[in-house]
Amino acid sequence: MNILVTGSAGFIGASFCYEALKNNHKVLGVDNYSNSSRKTTRILKNIFKKNFSFLELNLAKSKKMVIEDLKFFKPDLILHFAALKSISAAEANPDLYWENNINATTNLLNFAEEIGCSKFIFSSSAAVYGENNSQPVNEESILKPESIYGKTKLECENLIKDFCKDNTLDAVIFRFFNVCGCHKDKFFYETSKTSQNLMMNIIEVANKRKERISIYGNRFSTNDGSATRDYVHIEDLLSAHFKVISMLKNITFCEIFNLGSEKEVSVLEFIKTFEETNGIKLTYKISEPRPGELPRSLSDTTKLKNYSNWRVEKNLKDMCLDSWIAQKK
Repeated sequence: MNILVTGSAGFIGASFCYEALKNNHKVLGVDNYSNSSRKTTRILKNIFKKNFSFLELNLAKSKKMVIEDLKFFKPDLILHFAALKSISAAEANPDLYWENNINATTNLLNFAEEIGCSKFIFSSSAAVYGENNSQPVNEESILKPESIYGKTKLECENLIKDFCKDNTLDAVIFRFFNVCGCHKDKFFYETSKTSQNLMMNIIEVANKRKERISIYGNRFSTNDGSATRDYVHIEDLLSAHFKVISMLKNITFCEIFNLGSEKEVSVLEFIKTFEETNGIKLTYKISEPRPGELPRSLSDTTKLKNYSNWRVEKNLKDMCLDSWIAQKK
């Protein structure tokens, strides 16, 4: 297929491009490098000279300009990974997040209509779920995001569903939980320059670039008082995408799937697992909870498993080991 991938220079987007190109698809990558690296694009260009092309583009600019810049490529499928994604940055600058995430999605949908692309896959987030949901959450759980970032993702979901009703577009929406680990060939991995998640903070302390890890809250209603999250390995995330892509002909209108591991891990448990897996002692401090974050988050992926026979193969130890091997000094 011809596949358009937005956010192609990011950790997830680049890893997807690599696997798609290995499977002989033709890929046009799009990124504006707002939170990604040009090095990633160079790697993909060097390895896949024939089937990979790239366009530096701000997808949130005018619809007319986006369509004009992209129309040379006729995709059979669009994968929309690109977004501003920091929960704390979104709270500090909500207008930027609303403008960027909504406009980019709207422009891509209009481009799909303009050139007749009928298949669309969107990367949403578990941040669309509300705090009052019982855990684990499934696709029918209450949607009441606490953060600005989550609100922009939910608005994008609604735009896509409305577009599917009114046009010939069929879409898949993946609600990512916390993506972690490293691509198996170690070309692509997250860095502290592009992400401030727990793993990156741990890596910074392990590499002695930071003194300690901040744990935001220790009085939540969890086993040890620290917040919990559901972590899914990048390899499992990629396998879910390719399983669903192989079944695209069966997708009509819009299907939504949770994409997580169904394992609830606290911040303190995560730190302990990293220490035990890699033989490193980490220092941490307790700080106040950040606004807009949930105390607990756990996926129910029954729908995806039943639909595609997808299963998680990696665990938290794999994520801790892979991430550290990729990023040691």
